[in-house]
Amino acid sequence: MNEIGSTPGNVQGTVSAMLSNDVLMRLPKKPTLERRLQCACKETETQRHWLGPPPKDKRFEFSSIFQGFVLHDLGVENPHRLIIPSCMELLDGLARTDVWLADGTFKFVPLIFFQLYTIHFQYQPVIIPAAVYCLLPNKTRTTYDHLLQVLTHLVPAASPKQIDFESAAMSAFRKAFPDATLRGCYFHLCQSVIRKVQEIGMKESYERDPDFSKAVLCLPALSHVPEED
Repeated sequence: MNEIGSTPGNVQGTVSAMLSNDVLMRLPKKPTLERRLQCACKETETQRHWLGPPPKDKRFEFSSIFQGFVLHDLGVENPHRLIIPSCMELLDGLARTDVWLADGTFKFVPLIFFQLYTIHFQYQPVIIPAAVYCLLPNKTRTTYDHLLQVLTHLVPAASPKQIDFESAAMSAFRKAFPDATLRGCYFHLCQSVIRKVQEIGMKESYERDPDFSKAVLCLPALSHVPEED
């Protein structure tokens, strides 16, 4: 929608071509979709007016409207710049909960950073999404250590009893919260099983043999079986 010459109709046609018939049947009618796209475009233009153009490198300064929202920033001169946007209300939630969930993505992140790392928490039966956003320059142990040092400084009362996370940050979480039970992310477990199938040369069997494929997909489910069973 942000490309030059894009119209709501063009965007709708491009996206619709990638969807299955089952999904297309559940979508609103074409005029309704176009109106929604037009509204989204206007909102985007308004945001651009207030926020200005996106930065092209890490040596950018925050405008005054972000004061109080950026809780930590290593600064424009630091080649390993790390930025943590959040608010104190969400940090208070982290302090009150026993369960944290953390994950990193490399797909949905500004190009000038390497990773977007998010920390969520569970409040009663509800998962509160993205209490903390972290723009990271890499995925090294040093970066994770620094991130959690800052977080424990911002939330000194935090004492999670259980943390679900992606495995790359395991050592850093164990150091920051030695009393917490650490549980790896189920999604990453499933990914690692598929990678192992490829490594041992069983990719073709996985793709062509339904019984073998089903057996492989059942392997991660063993993590839900009690140890005594």
